[in-house]
Amino acid sequence: MNTFLSRFLIIIVLFFVKTNGFSQNDVRAYSTLEKHQRITIQEDYSYLVDIRQNTLITDTKGLDHGSYSINIDQFTKIENFEARIIDPKSGKTIRRIRTKDLSDRAVIGEGSFFEDSRVKYLMLENIPVPLRVEVAVTLKKSGNFNLPKWYPNSYYHQKVSASTLEVFYPESMGLRYKENLLSGISTPGESTGWQKLRWEAGDLPVIEKSDEDMDLPYVALAPVKFAMEGYEATMDSWESFGSWFNLLNAGRDELPDEMKNQVRILTDGVTDDFEKISILYKYLQKNYRYVSIQMGIGGWRSMKAADVAALKYGDCKGLSMLMKSLLKEAGIPSDYTLVYAGDDEDPIDVGFPSNQFNHVILRVPLPGDTLWLECTSNTLPAGYLGSFTKDRPVLVINENGGLIARTPSYSDSKFNKRKVSLQVDLMENGDAKIKGVSSYQGQPAEIFGPLTYQLSEKEQKDFLNTHLGGRGLNLQSFHISVGQERNIPTAEVSYEGLVARFSQNTAKRIMIPLSWNKSPIEEMNNESWEYEETLEINTDQPLVFDGDQPSWSVETPHYRHSLETVQEAKKLVIYKKINTYLPSYDSGVSNGEILLGMQKEFQKQLIFKK
Repeated sequence: MNTFLSRFLIIIVLFFVKTNGFSQNDVRAYSTLEKHQRITIQEDYSYLVDIRQNTLITDTKGLDHGSYSINIDQFTKIENFEARIIDPKSGKTIRRIRTKDLSDRAVIGEGSFFEDSRVKYLMLENIPVPLRVEVAVTLKKSGNFNLPKWYPNSYYHQKVSASTLEVFYPESMGLRYKENLLSGISTPGESTGWQKLRWEAGDLPVIEKSDEDMDLPYVALAPVKFAMEGYEATMDSWESFGSWFNLLNAGRDELPDEMKNQVRILTDGVTDDFEKISILYKYLQKNYRYVSIQMGIGGWRSMKAADVAALKYGDCKGLSMLMKSLLKEAGIPSDYTLVYAGDDEDPIDVGFPSNQFNHVILRVPLPGDTLWLECTSNTLPAGYLGSFTKDRPVLVINENGGLIARTPSYSDSKFNKRKVSLQVDLMENGDAKIKGVSSYQGQPAEIFGPLTYQLSEKEQKDFLNTHLGGRGLNLQSFHISVGQERNIPTAEVSYEGLVARFSQNTAKRIMIPLSWNKSPIEEMNNESWEYEETLEINTDQPLVFDGDQPSWSVETPHYRHSLETVQEAKKLVIYKKINTYLPSYDSGVSNGEILLGMQKEFQKQLIFKK
């Protein structure tokens, strides 16, 4: 999901709107939106969300963007919903929709086992445009732990004529907010002891999909005092926010006696802490499976370790709590840690303490080192998080509350290695028989654990045919082995097969790729990595270079690249090595030209005379 759209999933009401015409910045608009939202936080920590919006749709491309969705869970109740679809020319109501008329479906996330979320939604289909959609909705939330982030914009190709947000809250409860490209007005509330905040925006630029990375106006809200199901705390600092999780999970790391005995059996005689951690982590991986549990406060509160031990499954919270308990029994302290996980997600705003997390991992501080455990993985080695949660701020929960830390970036080249050794028997027509070994270390090796764990042999073969090298590969046999070097994942693939048109032949020339294997630049996206390749080509007749025999060594501030060719009768051996140490992504230096130049090296060919 792209970043722009994903931001809006946290808003209570999801909708899509577009309009006709052109805006001042020449982006086509499919609809015009006027929206007014009010949030009223009650003294019992519940809050109401009132939304009134009017969407004029004048282009068929925006018809489905008049749809409306509401996420419902244990903490959310629809107090009122009414929508009217109106013909703007005649002013007549075409259709009136109330709560009972909304469609309904369960929301089951990937890997979910227990989840109480549902979606009530309205879909618009086969209605002529132009049309106007008027919506009035009131939702009640039973706790103020999550307050919606407000964007005056809605979606692409939509003109916003007016958009406002008003927030009413008890002064004794407190409210914090963060503005981006907006400025609010604070005034006394409608009665003594209440406060009112207001933001408004209008005539905003129409956004198109290519603008998804632009800086958008928004207001983020978070309480000072908050509560959920009777658990009260403050959220004005990460320390106090973390204290609430301590309160929520107090006593949940206790193990039954049989599990304590199991820990002693597994670690008896082991003196090295890393080895103990690795043994217990492998035990967790082998005996417990991941399921998602998102019911009520269970979306934030961990299962008891004893319950996970008995059931043999748990979500990220439960499995992390069980692993924490196993380590505790082995005399190794660890910290329950909150993170926002995902490949394309924005990092959390560390300057605005609030609920910005969707996953739990475990931090294990050791003398002179810190290990991180991804307790939902069945394949990663102990101490290696993987790309899902690397290089981002996290909230570590310890006995003092919460503190911000950062997960490893894995930017060192030892986490980004690939080595290829390939023997090629080249046929006269350009096809080839190949026999090779490809080894991977660190991030390039991550994929092979799930590959062997989750996919059938045929699916593995299909994957390798696509990812091992160039076009035309048809594997006849292969073997995948996965392992680790301490906390670094490793993998090795040995294989044999046929390659159609390995070389390109003309009447006078034979052209052989300088590197048949897939470029590591496409797979290694860190600042530092190492690549090494040995390509041995055997032919029926000696190969004669068309020009000088290539060999070079290039060193720049950002990479070293060496190539050596050795010719022996009917054999040609190509040795290639690449080491990169690019500037970090946040340095402001563009690496595009550097990577493009290296990519071109992989596309070069060796040319021989016939």
